[in-house]
Amino acid sequence: MPTKVKAIEHIIIKYFNFKSVWYTCIVYYLSYQLSVTLYIKLADINLKPKMTSTISDIDIKRKASDVDLAEVSESPPKKYQSPADVNCRQGFSYARLSIHRDMIGDYERTNCYRQAILSNYKLFYKKIVADVGAGTGILSVFCAQAGAKKVYAIEGSCVTAVAREVIKVNGLEEKIVVVWGKVEEVSLPEKVDIIVSEWMGYMLLYETMLPSVLYARDNWLKQGGYVFPEKASLYLAPLSDHEEYEESVEFWHKVEKTYKVDMSVVAKTAVQERTDRVYVKSVSPEMVVAHPWQVIELDINTVSIEELQQVKGDFECKCFGYNCIHGFVVWFTVQFPGGLVLSTSPYQNETHWGQSILCIPQTDVKQDTILKGSLIIHPNQQFHRFLDIKLNYQKDESIAHSLIFKMDDLP
Repeated sequence: MPTKVKAIEHIIIKYFNFKSVWYTCIVYYLSYQLSVTLYIKLADINLKPKMTSTISDIDIKRKASDVDLAEVSESPPKKYQSPADVNCRQGFSYARLSIHRDMIGDYERTNCYRQAILSNYKLFYKKIVADVGAGTGILSVFCAQAGAKKVYAIEGSCVTAVAREVIKVNGLEEKIVVVWGKVEEVSLPEKVDIIVSEWMGYMLLYETMLPSVLYARDNWLKQGGYVFPEKASLYLAPLSDHEEYEESVEFWHKVEKTYKVDMSVVAKTAVQERTDRVYVKSVSPEMVVAHPWQVIELDINTVSIEELQQVKGDFECKCFGYNCIHGFVVWFTVQFPGGLVLSTSPYQNETHWGQSILCIPQTDVKQDTILKGSLIIHPNQQFHRFLDIKLNYQKDESIAHSLIFKMDDLP
């Protein structure tokens, strides 16, 4: 008999002085309860979170009270269908599991959300939560594990069928309700205490999902409720990328040496091509040649949908040493209640967002050269998922320059 069972047996014989079938049942029941508690603690330790989680203090098996779901839209699809087979109502690409694999596989992203939710278990305990853009449902499961009474997992794509299976296999069907449809088109039977959403796109605002979160906040969130995350910031710094410039521009000057054909005139077109759209890549810290400037800050608790129609900020960066500037690198951070920060900075671990690059014509700088200007972002008028970006910049007191960038479906 295992040691812990013998210990329980000893206690029962000593204090109750009987041994029977009922005695055996009591011994093994208490042993089972002890095993469950130990399993929960070990499971949390094995995940090795970067922050200490208090989830082991939570009884994750608490049963939520029933809620009238008559008004909640739980439409088909009941089974997963490939995007090629069905016209999804919203976010066509998000019906593809490969997209969700990339996002969930981003440890920095997913673990940060997990820790933000579980470390705030006191906020979630017995509360009503809306997960906006729930995808395959992993954030909804985190909320339920943190003690939420009811979670509405709202998703507009066909991946809702997968979310239902995930919720079922985790034994959370009584706590999590999958709602199929756009946030602006569905209704909930009650107000919520917390809104959770992973709405951030490239350069923070690409895909323009934040307005849906704000719609949910304005229509469903109780007064004094919480939004996860609650703050977002956009940072900018000058970038030196000799390798990319060599490949895209200087290449054309070298063609003559190899093939005896002068193609240097193409370099001008190559420069123009670099400076009309946003590129996404992971940048090495040594390529950043000035301290970053916080160019935009958004308070998700108060910012309005109207304000997102044009987001603007100024910057002024002082360069390090002698170098050639090839553009500006842009990244974002978001902050959760309690202070935990998810960062896409090149100085932090890599995420699937990478960083966004705004290329400019090659510019020479020296120690303490000042690059200043402004960044203006607004949704494309025809395709609201895309962004139109205007960069104004100036080197010291020289002539100011202005460039227009597109961030379309090929970031």
